[in-house]
Amino acid sequence: MILCGIYNILLLVFRRGIASYFSSDEEVVDIASRLILIMNVELIFDNTQGLLRGVLLGMGKQKMATVANLISYYAIMVPLPISSPTRPAMMSPAYGLP
Repeated sequence: MILCGIYNILLLVFRRGIASYFSSDEEVVDIASRLILIMNVELIFDNTQGLLRGVLLGMGKQKMATVANLISYYAIMVPLPISSPTRPAMMSPAYGLP
C-alpha cells in the first residue's frame, strides 16, 4: 500500500510532465493532466479494494471476498453510470475529443 501511495503522489506531482512526454500540444497536455488526476483518485479506491481482498483471502475467507467483489463490481459499479445524473454527458464522445 505504501508503494501505491508513492506511485499516486508521483502521478500527482508529475502529471503535466508525463502528459507532455506524449504530446507537445498544450491543449492535449491540459486534458491529459486532468484525466491523470481523475485516474489518480480512482487508483486510491482500486488499490484499497485489492489490499482488502488480499486480507480476506489470507484470513481464509475466500467466499466473503468473492461475494464482496461480485457485489462491488456488478451490483454497484456497473449500474452506477446508468443511473448517474450526468448520463447524457456520458453518452457524448469521450472527454477531449472533438
